[in-house]
Amino acid sequence: MRSRACLRPAAATAALAGLTGISLLASGCASRSPVPVPRAVITSPGHMRSAAMASQPTSPPAACSLLSAADVLGVARTFRGITITIDGHEQRSESPQISVCGFNQKGVHASGGGTMTDSGDRWAQLTILAGAASYDFSPAGYPAISGLGDGAYWDDGQHQVVIREGQDVLQVIDELPVNVDAHPDLTAAYRQAAQALAVKILSHWRG
Repeated sequence: MRSRACLRPAAATAALAGLTGISLLASGCASRSPVPVPRAVITSPGHMRSAAMASQPTSPPAACSLLSAADVLGVARTFRGITITIDGHEQRSESPQISVCGFNQKGVHASGGGTMTDSGDRWAQLTILAGAASYDFSPAGYPAISGLGDGAYWDDGQHQVVIREGQDVLQVIDELPVNVDAHPDLTAAYRQAAQALAVKILSHWRG
C-alpha cells in the first residue's frame, strides 16, 4: 500500500506531475514512499487515460460464435418422444458488453392418432455479459452446479444456468418443446437441457 507520508492525494500529485513536467522525485514525495510510483502515474495524462481504459471490460465474443444450431439440436435429440427442429434464429448486441444468440425450436410429436406441433417461444439462448461477474453472478440461495466454468448455479425462476468465466458471466436457457407425456416435469427438463447446452458452449469458449 502506498505511503501517506506525502499529504497531497495521489490523483492530485499525478495531475501536477503531468501538467508541470516535474517528477515526483523532485517534489520530495516519492523519496519518502517505500513503494515506487508506477510509470503511468509519473508520465503524461494520456498514459494515465490508457491505463484506465485497459482496466475496463473488453467486448465479449459474439454469442453466436459459441452457440450453434447443431448444439441446440444435439441436446434436443436426447429427449425422447418428440422431433425438434429449428424454427427461428436471433442474434444481437444489447451494448458493447452484452451479446445474445438464440434459436427458437419447433416440436412435433404423436398425439391421439395424429400429431401435435409446438412452435411457440421455445428458445435456446446464450447471453454473454462481459466483465459482469461482480454484480451479475449471485449464487447465494440457488442450487450450485459443479464442473461448469469458475462456478455455476441454476436460477429456477428464470430457467437459466448462470456461469462465471473469469470476470464474464454466461446465461444459458433452453426451454425446448418437450413431450409432456414423456417429461411431465418441465422445469427439470429445462434444467437438463440448459446444463447440456452449457457444456457444449463452454467447450467452444475454452477451445
